[in-house]
Amino acid sequence: MCLKVQPAWQMPDETWRIGQRLLEAKNTYRLIGDELLAKLNEKDFADLYPSAGQPGLAPVILAFVTVFQFIEKLPDCQAAESLRRRLHWKYALPLALDDAGFNFSVLSEFRDRLIAGKAEGRVFETWVAQIRELGLIKEHGKQRTDSLALLSKVRWLGRLEVAVETLRLAVVSLVKVDRAWSAEILPPSWEDKYAERFVMQR
Repeated sequence: MCLKVQPAWQMPDETWRIGQRLLEAKNTYRLIGDELLAKLNEKDFADLYPSAGQPGLAPVILAFVTVFQFIEKLPDCQAAESLRRRLHWKYALPLALDDAGFNFSVLSEFRDRLIAGKAEGRVFETWVAQIRELGLIKEHGKQRTDSLALLSKVRWLGRLEVAVETLRLAVVSLVKVDRAWSAEILPPSWEDKYAERFVMQR
């Protein structure tokens, strides 16, 4: 059951103005914002809204973020951060420049809904067809949608993020508890490498 369905997609004036000036005409994200979103009907994806009591984040937005993080090989935290900070993501979706995005945990919950509803093929096959019409997919024989491969790759990136963040917290704790012992055991590069959260790394 859908929580609410968004009206027709409208590009915020400031996002459009700055995007038109800074993004190249053939930029993939600009083409998506200019042409692809207008071809999508939010009602076609209404069943993918979360259940009542959760924020009514548009499934179209969440699905495109999933595609973008697959393309750029980003785990969930970095994808959510990119949505908050990067102009071409906001232009493609289209969002206001000051849009704060959402918590990264929303992405894994959305993927679970896709799989539970067996909707991953319906969602991504629709867009592959549209993207092909825009010439963003080069034809080299038979094209495969690979919806399951896409979701599996993004899930793997999420698990990698958890593993690295766990290691980072362990290193930070060891250094705080016993810096002298840590200096003997840990390679000198580790403290610098794991000083920042994984979301800040590539």
